[in-house]
Amino acid sequence: MSLTALLLSAPGCATSRSKDKDGAALQETFPNASIDPTESESLAQNADLRVLGSEEIVPPEPPSQEQSAPEVSTITLTSAVEDLPPLPEFDEEIELSDEVLKQVDLEMVIQAVYLHFPLIRAAQAARGIAAGETQAARGAFDHKLDSGSENQALGFYENYRQELYVKRQTYWGGEVFGGYRIGRGDFEPWYLERQTNAGGEFKSGVVVPLAQNRWIDENRAQLWRAQLERRRVEPAIQAEIIASILDAKVAYWHWIAAAENRTVVQNLLDFALTRNSALKRQVQAGDRAEIELVDNQRLIVSRESKLIEADRKLQQAGIKLSLFLRSADGAPLIPDDSWMPGGFPDSINKIEQPIVEDIAVAQQNRPETRELDIIRRQLIVDLDQAENLYLPEVNGAVIASQDVGAPTSFKRDKSPFELTAAMFVDVPLQRNKALGKIRATRSKIAQVTAKRQFTSDKISNEIRYTRAALQAAYERVGKIQESADLAVRMELAEQKAFELGSSTLLNVNLREQQAADAAAELVTAKLDYFVALAEYQASLGFSDTLASETMEAEEIALPAQPIEE
Repeated sequence: MSLTALLLSAPGCATSRSKDKDGAALQETFPNASIDPTESESLAQNADLRVLGSEEIVPPEPPSQEQSAPEVSTITLTSAVEDLPPLPEFDEEIELSDEVLKQVDLEMVIQAVYLHFPLIRAAQAARGIAAGETQAARGAFDHKLDSGSENQALGFYENYRQELYVKRQTYWGGEVFGGYRIGRGDFEPWYLERQTNAGGEFKSGVVVPLAQNRWIDENRAQLWRAQLERRRVEPAIQAEIIASILDAKVAYWHWIAAAENRTVVQNLLDFALTRNSALKRQVQAGDRAEIELVDNQRLIVSRESKLIEADRKLQQAGIKLSLFLRSADGAPLIPDDSWMPGGFPDSINKIEQPIVEDIAVAQQNRPETRELDIIRRQLIVDLDQAENLYLPEVNGAVIASQDVGAPTSFKRDKSPFELTAAMFVDVPLQRNKALGKIRATRSKIAQVTAKRQFTSDKISNEIRYTRAALQAAYERVGKIQESADLAVRMELAEQKAFELGSSTLLNVNLREQQAADAAAELVTAKLDYFVALAEYQASLGFSDTLASETMEAEEIALPAQPIEE
């Protein structure tokens, strides 16, 4: 049986590491890590995640060429997984259902997305995947029970051998074992080492890597990559939350805009219906020509057709919103017309803070760069392992054994305590495997570094882009508001002139249509503003606020759209 197969971890075999020196380096690499050899990390970071705890080991700083003595420590990560962005501070947890829901506001939609949106739940499931992979990687350091029974029952030499060992690979790169074996019967003269005293033999041993696999090996590299993967999924979850909240906000504002547009069309139809009754009386009295009544009826039919189209768009907007508006059991809720909150907010805000501050906030908040940073650290682990393979494999071994019981040989050669020391050297001459892995991994690191730079530049550009859109939408709302006020004044004046007989129905229709077009354009401008605001917040990395708390606001009072009772 080979030495590398007979291993069991022994804490006393590890040497001490200087906490002042390597602890500082580890704190620089892992700012949330605390070094404590006596504690182990609990993996139950989430309420839905329960994994058996063990030592959390993170990649140490690679040793310099001058370092000669092996150093080992156990590191406990106080925050191995970055927390999910917290839920917004809702006034109360809202039970959404067809029976109890009276009015839908943006806060309800955001809460439903946080709690029940399937894509977010799918992203959060990556936590369990990463935790499972970490636990599986930790399995390389499990205790292993190895036993065997070899019996030569027939032949000139009849003997029986039984053995039982417990082994474990250790976190410091070594391998140890301990166990018991017994060999009885007649053995070939050239196999007398298989024979033991009557009580059997107790044996233990340790193998210590002196070059390759000392600071890192495949098992530790896999564990460190898995632990970093647990960190990597958190920015991915946050990115999904930001994208989902943005889509929910856009769907909500489109639903509001569709309802506002329907109100504009309904008002146009109501004007024509009201005027139609008066025209009938005037035609019957001979004050108006009958053709004017026919023309007004044509307007009614035309506007009824537009109302049907507006109803269709409102219904479709509600269907899109139902992807995000969900009940307590996660089922989509198609909003009813009675759930409409009353239109857009009556005021909008203008951004005053410098763009440099926004870019700094976005660079800090956006999850894309954090995810790439963690991926780069995973690749650094791969590079360390590749450079480890370049070293010669030099292993030192010590094996101790003691037979017990009555001696089986008159020479009593099995009875004394035995201690064996050995060294094994294995050096690949070309080292193509190590050199190829080093070359490939360095190229991957260069790729990630370039992507990181591009992502940072893209974030800065997104801030500029969304700010420009938000500023333009803000200014456009002010201009269209003024245009809508003037159109309403012209409409009222034309209606008064028509009542006095100094205008025609054609002119009234034109003024009404102009006022309706201005109102619809104002709805579109508000929609553009609130969509731009949602995109601006998403570009900053915000996912749960309607506006930045640091935003200095200049309010514009918006005229409320008339809603027929």
